[in-house]
Amino acid sequence: MLFRSSPRTVEIDGREVPVASLIKRGGAFAVDLCAGMFIAIAAMWIVSQRMPLDLPEARRAVLGIVLIVAVYLLWARDHGLPSPGRRLFSLRLVYPARGGGLLARPLTIEAPGTVRLAGGAAAPRGELVRVWTALGLVAGTSLAGLLIFAHALTTTTVYRSVQAFVDATSPFASRYGAEPDLANLPRVVLIGDERAYVQVDAEWGARQETLEFFLEREGRGWRVRLVRPVSSPRLYGNFALKVQDSAIPAAPR
Repeated sequence: MLFRSSPRTVEIDGREVPVASLIKRGGAFAVDLCAGMFIAIAAMWIVSQRMPLDLPEARRAVLGIVLIVAVYLLWARDHGLPSPGRRLFSLRLVYPARGGGLLARPLTIEAPGTVRLAGGAAAPRGELVRVWTALGLVAGTSLAGLLIFAHALTTTTVYRSVQAFVDATSPFASRYGAEPDLANLPRVVLIGDERAYVQVDAEWGARQETLEFFLEREGRGWRVRLVRPVSSPRLYGNFALKVQDSAIPAAPR
C-alpha cells in the first residue's frame, strides 16, 4: 500500500489507535504549507494595492505576514487551529498525557473510523483519492499563488520604473516598427539594495520577444541602465523582494 501505518499505537478511549505514518504526516504538512503560503501571498497582494511592495513600510508588513504563517505552521496547527492537511488525510492530534501545555508535543494518529483492511492497511481507493486530492491542492495553490505574487510585483517601484522607461523611450520601436506592449505579468523580478533586474515579454505588433532590464538605484527611485532582448528567456516565477546585489545580474559594461 502507498501509506502503511506505523507499527506504534496509542490508547484512545480504551482502544489501540495507530500512530500516523511519516509519509501521511508529511503529506498533511505539505498541504498546510501550500495553504499557508497561498494565504500569505494573498495578504501581500492586498498590501500591494495600498503601497509598492518594495517600500520599507511594505516590507515590514510582509515580514509580519511571513511570521504569522510561520507561527501557524510550526506551532498553531499543533495547538488548536484547523489543519486542512490533517483533515484531508483523516488524521487528528492527541496528547500522550492529559492537560498538554503550550509546549507539549502532540501525536498524530489515524482518526477513529477510518476504513481499514485486515492487517491495518488503509483501503487503497481511499488512499488514492486523498493522494490525488492533495497533489491537486498543492499544484493549484502553488500556481495560483505564483500568479497572484507576480501581479503584486507589478506595483513595485522597480516595475513601475520599467513601465515608465518603456512609455518614454519605446525601446526597439525603430527596429520593429511599433511601440512595445509589455505582458501583464513579468517572468523575473529581483530587487536588491542598489540593483534590480526585470525580465518580461513584450510585443511589437505581431512580433514578440522577451526583454531584460538592468536597473540601478537613483535617489529614492530607480533608473534603467540597459534594456536588451533575451535569447533564452527564464521560466516564470523567479521573484524576490530582497536579495543581495551580488545575486542580481549586472548590466554588461
